[in-house]
Amino acid sequence: MKETELLYHYPYRVDKEHNFRHFVKEYNSFEKTVFSPYNAQIHGNFYEYLQTRDDLSETDKYKMLYLNGKYRRWEWWYKYGQNIFAFSKELLELLSHTDINEVKANDFKLPYDIFYLSLKPLKIKVQPDRNEIIEGVYVETNIYDPSGVHNEGYFEISLQFVGEFEDYFVELCNIKDKEGFPIGGFWNMFFMFSKEEGITTMDEAIKESIEWTKNELFPKTKDGKISDEFLDYFGSHLKLIEKILKLVINCLLYLSQPNEKVDNEIKIPENLPSNFDKKLSFAKTKKQRDKVVKKITEIGFSKINFIGNSFKSHTISNTTNNRTNTHWRRGHWRNQKFGENLSQSKLLWILPTIVNKEKGEPTKGHLYSVDKNN
Repeated sequence: MKETELLYHYPYRVDKEHNFRHFVKEYNSFEKTVFSPYNAQIHGNFYEYLQTRDDLSETDKYKMLYLNGKYRRWEWWYKYGQNIFAFSKELLELLSHTDINEVKANDFKLPYDIFYLSLKPLKIKVQPDRNEIIEGVYVETNIYDPSGVHNEGYFEISLQFVGEFEDYFVELCNIKDKEGFPIGGFWNMFFMFSKEEGITTMDEAIKESIEWTKNELFPKTKDGKISDEFLDYFGSHLKLIEKILKLVINCLLYLSQPNEKVDNEIKIPENLPSNFDKKLSFAKTKKQRDKVVKKITEIGFSKINFIGNSFKSHTISNTTNNRTNTHWRRGHWRNQKFGENLSQSKLLWILPTIVNKEKGEPTKGHLYSVDKNN
């Protein structure tokens, strides 16, 4: 990690870049200040307001729309805990070789409803021919329906991917959905479980999300196919799902395991302003340290959850099969029953393994030295 921790993690970096926290206390302060004379109470929807600005080019409008979305995603994270989970590269690689198959809503037991998950170590590009990488994702989970009723079996996961996407966003905004609005939001997705609608597994939830996106965003030809101008974008959308969405779900499942199974080291970020690093090092007693930590929290900085660092120093188990080349044997998730009459269950990760490791690296992905007891 060459950058300082505060600049390395997206929420801290965009805050520093735009001084976002200055606008949090007053509702709509950001829009009223940065996009003056816009006022939500007077002008209503921000996008519709931009369409009335004849003094702005289309590119300028899209850049303003992008910045507004950047702030809104950050503000939601900041107001609801500022929690960051930073997975090690080795653990992310293992999770990318794990199937989700029959994962269900009640398998998710996340530590927070809203948090940021860093994916930066994998350097996943938004497109093979572009330089932008997906740095991470804001995660939000809800158990409700639009009317506010908490129905049994209803569970929603909202994912908002982030990175330095402005140029790509502007390009995508030139493509309009069937209502005439710019698409430009490939990083916003949600998955819903609903017994009432027959969506009970993760595979079903992903399929439903794809169908919803296709039906809502992409105009169709008379024979029901997506029109040619939308094929490239829809194809990239599917690749995004294949490359990263299942990885994120596996990260969430890893965090949903019993606490003793989660390798989590919680630390205050380094390179804090106002000389807090030095103040922490000088604190001799727990009381003194707690006082400094409380002050750090009050000015808007939180501890970072470093997940999976112990995976760096272990070895992957090896399975030998002389008839096949080196390849990954995919991992999966299993619900293990326990307790009286086996009435309770806990989620367990069956790790992926490498078959015929002695023959070399697998044809896809990297070979890391990892081993973790189930």
